[in-house]
Amino acid sequence: MPSLGVQSRSFSDPAGYGAQLLTFEQFDPALGALGGVRAEISATVSGSVLVENLEGRAVSLTYGARAWVDVFAPGAARLTSETVAGEQTVTLPAYDGTVDFSGASGTRLAVVAAVDGVSAAEASGTVDEAPFVGTGSVALTVTDFARNRIAGPANMRVQAEAAVGGVVRLAYDYTPAAGIVDGGGGGGVIIEDQTRLFGPLVTVTTVPQVFRVSPRPTGWQEALAVGRFDPALGTLLAVQVRLVSVVRAEAAIENHGAQGGTAEVVQDAATTLVRDGVVLAGSQARVERTLRFGVADGVDDFAGTGGIGEAGWTMTRAHAVTLIDAASRAAFSGGGTVSLGLDSQGVGEIVGPARFLAEIAALSGAVVEVAYTYLVESGVAGVMVADAGTNTVVAAQAYRGPVADLLHQFIAVTPDNLVISANTDSWFIRAGAGTDAIAARGGTNVIDGGGGSNFLTGGFGRDVFFVDLRGAEAAVWSTIANLQASDEATLWGLVREGVQLSWVEDAGAVGARGLTLHAVTAGRPTASLTLAGYTTADLTNGRLTIGTGVVEGNAYLHISAA
Repeated sequence: MPSLGVQSRSFSDPAGYGAQLLTFEQFDPALGALGGVRAEISATVSGSVLVENLEGRAVSLTYGARAWVDVFAPGAARLTSETVAGEQTVTLPAYDGTVDFSGASGTRLAVVAAVDGVSAAEASGTVDEAPFVGTGSVALTVTDFARNRIAGPANMRVQAEAAVGGVVRLAYDYTPAAGIVDGGGGGGVIIEDQTRLFGPLVTVTTVPQVFRVSPRPTGWQEALAVGRFDPALGTLLAVQVRLVSVVRAEAAIENHGAQGGTAEVVQDAATTLVRDGVVLAGSQARVERTLRFGVADGVDDFAGTGGIGEAGWTMTRAHAVTLIDAASRAAFSGGGTVSLGLDSQGVGEIVGPARFLAEIAALSGAVVEVAYTYLVESGVAGVMVADAGTNTVVAAQAYRGPVADLLHQFIAVTPDNLVISANTDSWFIRAGAGTDAIAARGGTNVIDGGGGSNFLTGGFGRDVFFVDLRGAEAAVWSTIANLQASDEATLWGLVREGVQLSWVEDAGAVGARGLTLHAVTAGRPTASLTLAGYTTADLTNGRLTIGTGVVEGNAYLHISAA
């Protein structure tokens, strides 16, 4: 899908905590139909601290400044967000007897850090595109929030401040009107006459290339050889990249004091994907917890009264980006491979009592997926349907519903057991009461498995899954194979009164095991739903959000992935 040239607006906040409006030109509807709004942030945080070491010994002190920046559309839907952080470490001599932030034991530290956003893959909420369309302007709200962190001796005096600034960029994706030429200034594809050349605009996303790095001690690097896009397939529109980082953390502490207490432990694994020195994607997984212990017991074994050790804490984080600039499309097109660098660095922090012994360890791993979205002729749009041993390609029907970005639909409300696979992007697929397997490719998809037990696989994009238990006469167990960040799932047919919901670990079919919901109601079949790859920890760490409700007398459970 073509894109208009990027508009850039700068912002600054010396106070490091505030909100402001940035004004951009609207999308001119004479150019065609608006298909999406994308925003990026290049953010900078600058901070400084005055510090005085009040201890009678030399100490090491680390100062860091971190800022969070968000961009919101009219109506409060978040378009994108970025986090930027920097830090500096120094050694300070013993206290010189004067609290003046100078001399031998005092100093001033300053940090400046910047981050350049790649793509607006973090949008949350429903973005109303109406305010972006017209011949005037639209105002976006930019909020920022900065924090300082000083990690040093137990006795010190500090005074810190931080400021935030940067640039917000806005671009529009659209389908040109017939005869309109997109000059490609925003990295879009030149389309002279969309109808004459292609008929209706149809895209295909390739099966992702998957690269896995097993968890190992942080500080590793890997080189990935990614196969390039074959131009014979069509016109490359975008390079789709998803980076998932994993951290497995352990921590142990032994109290050496006469009083019990707590220690706060933070362990991070920051993973970045780079091409020719340019960061394509970054993902940071963090484990935070509080260790509680009693009085010292005189034995450094991380057990007993004064010691505690914890292992097995695992956190995953995903970051998806869409690269549409001309340089990226050129680098990933042609024969052979393109080399990407994968780097993982870990940091840890313990905040505890005045006297303790501690040890922390972290393993990090990663999964990288790369897929290509390209333009094809409309005649290839269809789905492959296997029913009773037959394989049939069914031609696409134009989608005629209210969901934006959907292009095609296939509806087969039948008790037959179906295997349905889309061969292009952006589908609404609905099956019936049979045991069905449904797979999408890319773009935006709505997959409704209907009744029965279903195996649902989303595409490389945003997917919405529906599972319907209404009318079930026997126990059902459905699986969502790849629920990704920004995807949603709704389970229909729960009985609001008397239903017992339970979540269990590592259940389901071999190869697709994960967090599983069992819904048990007296006198009704048991309903189960497996989210492959998830765990019960994801119910509380922010990866999954669960909600329930009733629409026209129909109870449902809604799941959002982050």
